Amino acid sequence: METNGTKTKHLLVTGGRVQTRFPPEPNGILHIGYAKAININSGYAAAYGGICYLRYDDTNFENEEEKFFTGIRDMVEGLGYKPYKITHSSDHFQQLYEWAVILIRKGLAYVCHQNAEEMKGFNPKSNSEELLTMLTSVIVDYLEMQVKAGAKMLPIFESAAEHLIKGDFSKWCLPYLKDIHDQLTRRLKEQSPPLVPMTSFAKDPAQFLTEQSTLGYDTGHPVKAREKVGPNITLQDNFDPQDMYKTREEIRALVTDMVRKFGKIRYIADLGHGITPQTPIVSMEAFIDAVHKAF
Repeated sequence: METNGTKTKHLLVTGGRVQTRFPPEPNGILHIGYAKAININSGYAAAYGGICYLRYDDTNFENEEEKFFTGIRDMVEGLGYKPYKITHSSDHFQQLYEWAVILIRKGLAYVCHQNAEEMKGFNPKSNSEELLTMLTSVIVDYLEMQVKAGAKMLPIFESAAEHLIKGDFSKWCLPYLKDIHDQLTRRLKEQSPPLVPMTSFAKDPAQFLTEQSTLGYDTGHPVKAREKVGPNITLQDNFDPQDMYKTREEIRALVTDMVRKFGKIRYIADLGHGITPQTPIVSMEAFIDAVHKAF
């Protein structure tokens, strides 16, 4: 569609070539869902002779580390794609700053002084609750299919937890996490599929551990967790997949330290979001061996 000549300008700049981008945030390890985004962005461009940029959305400096930049690139290339070019959101900070100055000088910018409670009025509760209820229903359907397909364990992730204060987490996350557990448990009991363990993982969950321990899930991700949830909740800790590129001796030391912090009773040693195709087999052997020999 031609809009004020934008299509014509676009074709002049690109020459009609397909140009896409994969824009991950380098503040953690990518989970398996990102494989879909990588394949769509890179695969679509490749199918039509185009190019795909790897654009790091590096706007949260406090949580970014070099190992996440490297790990993301390894994952992209591990899926068989080579970025046309690697760029960063921060490449444009100076330009954005200069545009902001222009807007201020023209009287076209303003500062919002609303507090958190006042801002909530722009996000109608009924719409948000309706959307979360729909998502809960779809998730329960999907998890039921996973069990029927043979899944032996169901990890439930709440990846937005690190961005929420305790009150918002209790209001907008906990009820739906509980509904997922309760609805699926009830549905499986009414049918032939067996009940399977369900784990709860909220990113950076230290402040929410006590609340999570009441939802009925089998595990929580621990940060000083044992003292908060007591002896009757199974705990899970995640080993950073990027550490799997260290020496076997370093891996054994790190894994042993991780396991011993939580003890061998009601504890799961987990490997973060998994491994990349380049992860050495000897590293996996060292990881498993260290878990079994920690005590």
